[in-house]
Amino acid sequence: MAGSIRRSAILESAIAEFSARGYHGARIERIAASARANKQLIFHYFGSKDGLYEAAVANLLPQDQEESAPAQTPLDALKGCIAGIAAWLAENPGAALALAECAPGSELPGGALRLASEWTDRQVGMLQAALEDGQRKGFFRDDIDAQSIADVTLASLVGWAVTRKGRPPDGARFRRPAAIGQIVADYCSWR
Repeated sequence: MAGSIRRSAILESAIAEFSARGYHGARIERIAASARANKQLIFHYFGSKDGLYEAAVANLLPQDQEESAPAQTPLDALKGCIAGIAAWLAENPGAALALAECAPGSELPGGALRLASEWTDRQVGMLQAALEDGQRKGFFRDDIDAQSIADVTLASLVGWAVTRKGRPPDGARFRRPAAIGQIVADYCSWR
């Protein structure tokens, strides 16, 4: 195999292994066997298990923000943002596990932690912006802490996606994220 093809095969196997077993459960031997490569080649391309994990996380988490369609109300914007994050997490269960593993304070490779933190900050920023816009326009209460609510909402969505891991898709797969969106909207709205 050509070098770039072999490197891609190793990375693809690593993504599958880390997505299924997490950083600590993943084994270089399984990755090598799956990629039909030897361990030395893995270390040649990625340096270490840490380097391989960082490359896998970089491939799992998108670096650019996807723009959503303009919403009619701040409530619609908030629910749309939550639904969009939930849909992406449901389609990328390996990324959800990486995000859960890369929580602040975890002892994982620094590059992976940075990538996860950047992705998380972008999602929290979108949620927080929707909440603050709703506050400015009078849709949401003034006494809510938009950043805290955004943090808890994203954590709930990641937790939901991790617990769904491995389940086949079904027609009701967004039921819980819709409930999360409704709970957040109800809490933030005027009573």
